[in-house]
Amino acid sequence: MRFEFSVRFWFLVVLTVLLANSVLPITADEAYYLSWSRTLSWGYFDHPPLVAWVASISRAFAPRIPFTLLVLLPIFAIRDKGMYPVLLAVPGAHLLLGGVLPDTLMVVSGFALLWSFRRWEKNDTLPNALLVGLGLGLLGLSKYHGVLLVVALAFGYWPLRKRKSLYVAIGFGALLLLPHLWWQYQHDWVTFRYHLQGRFVTGKPWYELVGVFALLGVLWWPVVVCFKSLPRWAQALSLMTVALMLWAGIRGSVEVHWSLVLLWVVPSIPADVWKLAKFRTLVPALALVFAVLHLLFVVPGIRTILGLNTHFRTEVAAIEEEGDVVFLNSYQDAALYEYYHKTSSYALMHPGIRLSQFNLRPYPFPKDTVSIYNRAGLGQQVPGTPFSKMTRVVDDLSSTELTQGEDGRWSAADVPDGYQWVAYSYQGRTQMERIVLGPADQSVKFPELVDGVELFVTLEKRWVPSQLWVDVRELGTKKIPYTSQGRVGDSVKFFGF
Repeated sequence: MRFEFSVRFWFLVVLTVLLANSVLPITADEAYYLSWSRTLSWGYFDHPPLVAWVASISRAFAPRIPFTLLVLLPIFAIRDKGMYPVLLAVPGAHLLLGGVLPDTLMVVSGFALLWSFRRWEKNDTLPNALLVGLGLGLLGLSKYHGVLLVVALAFGYWPLRKRKSLYVAIGFGALLLLPHLWWQYQHDWVTFRYHLQGRFVTGKPWYELVGVFALLGVLWWPVVVCFKSLPRWAQALSLMTVALMLWAGIRGSVEVHWSLVLLWVVPSIPADVWKLAKFRTLVPALALVFAVLHLLFVVPGIRTILGLNTHFRTEVAAIEEEGDVVFLNSYQDAALYEYYHKTSSYALMHPGIRLSQFNLRPYPFPKDTVSIYNRAGLGQQVPGTPFSKMTRVVDDLSSTELTQGEDGRWSAADVPDGYQWVAYSYQGRTQMERIVLGPADQSVKFPELVDGVELFVTLEKRWVPSQLWVDVRELGTKKIPYTSQGRVGDSVKFFGF
């Protein structure tokens, strides 16, 4: 049996899948990136700024539309229309499909770089070199994983290093990235430190890593099957992706969607490969199956069966609150609340739990009574929801100065009544101990460090943490006195991880 579908049919399938993705509820991660767009900047805690810039265009009415339109550009630019079913037959491609994600813009920017690079390779002119530089800049402003493509192209086209225009392209790309790098410098390289250190957690079982790589083989089966047919740069990109994910997995944190860089590889597989008898039926059949499965995600009951509700968290939309709302230990809930209720929120995090862009944002409700929602059962249960609620005044302690006396004890200046020093120890992401050290108006001795254990200290009021908390490992590297929002007398930021 053979499937013979027209190009028009595959256009229709691509559009249908993308439109289905556009009507799905906003995921928690997408809401988080949309929250960035409320304040435009040259950088953010987790990623470069391009996702926030694009999200700002349509945050209020149709958040996914600009991203969907951008994804369509490289798809419809493919000259060999036989690639449509191939792309749809790659399960990994369905991880993308126009979401409000840095990955979406990274993939689109990568295709733009590949297009401009091939144009420049064939015709070495200054305008073409500037197009390459533009592609480099957009790729760097979307997501750092794009550096894999840059290194792969350098490896695959090493002889082109002798072209003088190449350095014009590199210089132009670096110029576009300069404001973002300046922002990183001003914020103590917070994003780089997060990706190289802060996100990694030890102690994950080995079989999780094995499962990730088994899943990669399924998601990107054409790359695995056709590896020998790939051009040199694509082989290098594939191997570097595997190496990066293996390194990250061994360190304790690897995400499957990092493999989206392999989408650049798929169109580089020679078209003749897909004309072989073993693929002429398999590819269209798989494409149709995966497209239908993606459409099924639109049905809420299907999402529940597949366990996808944690990605959408639509229960946040049902919160009815007249006053200001703060969330405890969930930057995702705070971002979703901002999206659904078109207002400001905030995330207060206990030490040891993942930091986020909220740690860079000023606290929006000083001296106001707020409702603190949480999923830990602290306070009164909110009927019909997974949340509990406390009502408090949250003091902004982000600028509180910490000093160390000659006796080695630590003190904080001008802390309101009711706060106390609390230490948290973690092994991996498992909390080991919570130790109350004493009232905030007294100097205290921080606990000693133990190998393999992370130790954090915060000022806390009745189980609610402040914005100020310290990674004890960092104490020997910071100027004293300092605050969690910036070293005293210094413009560099410190966030304690």
